[in-house]
Amino acid sequence: MTERSPEYLEKYYEELSLRLRQEGFSVSRTDNGGFHVAFDGAELCEVTEDGVRYHQKDISPTTREQAKDRVLALSRQIHEYITAFLSAPALKAESLDENYKVLLDYHDTVLAARPSKYGMQFVTWDWNFNHTGLNHGHYHDTNYENAKRDFAVRAGLVEHEPVFNQKQLVEIYRCCEDTLCGTYEMADEQRKIIHSIQDTIRGKHPDILDLIHAHDEAYEEMMCSSSREPEQSEETEIDIMWDDLKPATQKRILNMLGESGNYDVYPIATIQAGQTMEQTM
Repeated sequence: MTERSPEYLEKYYEELSLRLRQEGFSVSRTDNGGFHVAFDGAELCEVTEDGVRYHQKDISPTTREQAKDRVLALSRQIHEYITAFLSAPALKAESLDENYKVLLDYHDTVLAARPSKYGMQFVTWDWNFNHTGLNHGHYHDTNYENAKRDFAVRAGLVEHEPVFNQKQLVEIYRCCEDTLCGTYEMADEQRKIIHSIQDTIRGKHPDILDLIHAHDEAYEEMMCSSSREPEQSEETEIDIMWDDLKPATQKRILNMLGESGNYDVYPIATIQAGQTMEQTM
């Protein structure tokens, strides 16, 4: 077991319990200093300084397993930034009235954080030319992953466009899940690799399961819309105009009535709803 400092444990438990409550989980402290997490009124897992513990019976059906995965992703994310925050130096800059700490500083770009009653708040800035002031702040609230991604782009560490966009990651995660749950024969090493892909995606997008659900709903709505029969017309009459006639028919009318009529202005005929059309044999 890795020894954690009392200061770390206090900050970690405080931050994680706050974020879990914001997402609809119920949290209650345990005798060993950690806390129990409940979902939909039933025990889900326990958070300790060693990580997240759970019983298989508590994470069934799939929605509860997804809830457990969300707790796990948040706990890893919060461990990362609380560890960095506790050892980070204070951010000192002109006209900065709030107490931020520097999590990352590279190539004239800084990622800073400060605690708040809503959870840790993150922001990226560009230093001015002599590193005394900050410009162009991008505020990310509690979204740590967005803040890190923004820092990497602004610092020139990665390309502006990611290798995979959000929709592609959703489908990659879904394909991994289908493969693991399917009847394919795989070696243990292959399963570990696929699980590691899912872990990486969840680490970058802790809300990946919510994104999959949203994409599924949008797809179902699109399919339902495309399968609906077109609405019946509510027209009660239709005008037949000169341009609606075939050239041969226009010529016959001109031969019969002459060319002095305003055939291209007024309807040639009007068909009304319920009108009986007689055919002469």
